[in-house]
Amino acid sequence: MKKIPLIFALLYLVISPSFSSGLYDIFDEKRILEFIVLTLTSITFMIIKSKYDLNIDQKIKGAFVILFILWVISAINAKLISWSILEICWYLLLIQLIYYSAYIYTFDTSQARRLLLIAIFSMVLIYESRVIADYVIGLIRSDWTTWPRQRDVVMMYKGVNINPSGFLNFRHVRFFNHLQTWSLPLLVFGFSYYRDDMIKPLRTVVFIIICFWWTLVFAADARGTMLASFLSIFIGLYITKSIKSDYFKTYFISCVLGLGIYIVLFLLPENEAKEVLTRFGDSGRFNAWLFSIKLIVDNPLLGLGPMHFSHADLDFQLSTPHNLFFQVGSEWGLPATIIFFVITLFCYSKYYSLTNESFKNDNTNYFRLAIFMSLTAALIHSMFSGIYNSQLSQIFGSLIIGIAISDYYLESNNALFLKADSFGFGKTLIVIIIAANLIFVSYKVLNDIPKLEDRKIEYAERYNALRLLPRFWVQGIIYED
Repeated sequence: MKKIPLIFALLYLVISPSFSSGLYDIFDEKRILEFIVLTLTSITFMIIKSKYDLNIDQKIKGAFVILFILWVISAINAKLISWSILEICWYLLLIQLIYYSAYIYTFDTSQARRLLLIAIFSMVLIYESRVIADYVIGLIRSDWTTWPRQRDVVMMYKGVNINPSGFLNFRHVRFFNHLQTWSLPLLVFGFSYYRDDMIKPLRTVVFIIICFWWTLVFAADARGTMLASFLSIFIGLYITKSIKSDYFKTYFISCVLGLGIYIVLFLLPENEAKEVLTRFGDSGRFNAWLFSIKLIVDNPLLGLGPMHFSHADLDFQLSTPHNLFFQVGSEWGLPATIIFFVITLFCYSKYYSLTNESFKNDNTNYFRLAIFMSLTAALIHSMFSGIYNSQLSQIFGSLIIGIAISDYYLESNNALFLKADSFGFGKTLIVIIIAANLIFVSYKVLNDIPKLEDRKIEYAERYNALRLLPRFWVQGIIYED
């Protein structure tokens, strides 16, 4: 019963990248499905919390309480309180997913790991099949634009297509690249760990799947994923002090072959695919970062309020600054940002030390290394993108962070979940807060769903906008109704 949310979360990761119902915009549909996953998780977490106490470091717990208070004050001070509160409540739902993931991994480690790897390989295989089918059609039809170019969802406003995306099944290819950043280390681990258990034909097929995942990185000219992956590999090599392991051999060979497949299939046929690293510009990021710094200087204590980098009054060309530090700094204020990054770096350093020590002591735990490299790559990528804002990435990342927390406690012989002696006032209050949090998010999301198409049209007409800027919804700019 308690694994149902995990099954739904993994199915979401497997199916949503490749399929959509067409009832809503691709971006909005993924957010709605994410809401369903987080709702199931929150309900299950309430049951878990009623039976267990979380054995969290008191310093972390105290820092988070202060952070939460600063969030609330910042939200109250914001222009649109309801949107700020929604973002805070959404963060709380994601934190519940993190600890739910930790709970499942703690009490059924091997099965949780197996399910995660099966889900990742299934997600990759299905999506790659979609790309290959698209590529084959492109060979037959001269008018067909091959992946990752976007063509099939059209929304016209005064004769202009304001939604030039769709066949990717993502609003933008960068949201897809976020999944690649998280998944590459775990794909390589799955192959290197289980390769001896596979028959040779299956081993070849699985290896080609990994190579083609790299091909899609190059075909999308995903600079953030490339940089984050290569730096995480460098850090992983520094930890292991060995380039000869099956894990890193698989990493390097699959990357080189993936580049070769890209050249043969995408570059040489001259089918409008870009050469690798041809996007030399900053895509507006540098201006966004300078703008964020100005916002931080103007609002140093409380920031603009959660989600308020997306406020229409700013009249900026992006809905996020594409940098985690600048986003939280401009929206939460410096005190909350400092606390957040101290917590993040403290936890990251603890897991780095655990991973490092395991290789020093010849306990070559490559699954731990893959989890650490996934976290490292995502953290690096967050300095150049909104990887922690996109829907699938939030779910994927929460599952990975939960596994890392559980792994740390298990290796430290420390119980993360302590059996509760009684259901007292404090526990009752926490369960009530969790329930109230879920009720508010449910009210806000369910109230918005019928108005999603109207929101896009209203925004286009009110601000004479020719393109949408995704944040929570695909029309991510917030303003007074």
